[in-house]
Amino acid sequence: MNMKKTIITIFILINIRSSYSQVVINEIMYAPSDATNEWFEIYNIGNSAADIQNWKWKDATSSIRNITGQSIILYPDSFIVICQDSIKLKSQFPSLSGKFIQTVWSALNNSGDNVIIIEADNSRADSVSFLPVWGGNTGGYSLEKINSTGASNISGNWGTCIDMKKATPDEQNSITPKLYDLYLKKFEYTPLFPSKGENLSFDFLIKNSGLSDAGNFLL
Repeated sequence: MNMKKTIITIFILINIRSSYSQVVINEIMYAPSDATNEWFEIYNIGNSAADIQNWKWKDATSSIRNITGQSIILYPDSFIVICQDSIKLKSQFPSLSGKFIQTVWSALNNSGDNVIIIEADNSRADSVSFLPVWGGNTGGYSLEKINSTGASNISGNWGTCIDMKKATPDEQNSITPKLYDLYLKKFEYTPLFPSKGENLSFDFLIKNSGLSDAGNFLL
């Protein structure tokens, strides 16, 4: 008696929400000169607008705190600053023209902390576990993300702000690589103490820290 084995394959489609978020933590002021003027900046790296109504945040030790109950739209390639004290923030950065939200605050630990932003459906949008050695904890300078679209929890993707304002709320981060960014790294000449009428030999070293090749430039 021949028996046929029938194999039945069942395809099950599971709808899993993507863990990718288009809204990221982009800058953190966790050790300001005025300890009551802490803030962090979120940035929309996606192609569509995001409504942050009922979004929340927390640090490593605090309970979850609401950012806003209002409908506030974060458009692509734009920022919102979440702050401890909006008056002090505006006083320190009078040219700040973008959106900022004062919310219930939990002081960030200067020896290292965690910032987590949570969407309205309680899914985690982004988080950063930072340490002072990442940069930022230097005379009130902020901690900036180097590549905004890169991973948040990699120390090599963060550094100290180099802007003279010590931070760049609602602006591109000061340490973000530019498309073209040439600079003179070394300039030497010989002889070191030339005499009048003597020929000089110059040695220049040009470095490109930009994202694109610079094949046509003038010195």
